[in-house]
Amino acid sequence: MGSYDPIYAIIYAYFSEDENADDPEIYKIILSDYEISDPPEQGCYEQPIFVLRDDEKMKELFNAAMKAAATGADSFQIKKDGRTLKYNILETKQVDQALAAQYQKPQDVDW
Repeated sequence: MGSYDPIYAIIYAYFSEDENADDPEIYKIILSDYEISDPPEQGCYEQPIFVLRDDEKMKELFNAAMKAAATGADSFQIKKDGRTLKYNILETKQVDQALAAQYQKPQDVDW
């Protein structure tokens, strides 16, 4: 049996409204059970944004981002404070396949 990994997915994304900016700010969104003091994939990106699975204030963001990671989408959006925020995804890593299955449409198996 493998060891427990609190991370469900890592998504590198930017706001779609920054798409035409010379240097859009890239966000490293970590979908996780808790904040990790030494996050994986350290690099030149902005401070990581931890989106915690059980945090009610982040529930919509967690679900939208996890669905995007699970389905290989190139963007996702949420509503916040009456605004629609759309994130364009550059890369998705470390997707937890067990949780991802809950966000995917079932596929019929042709026996």
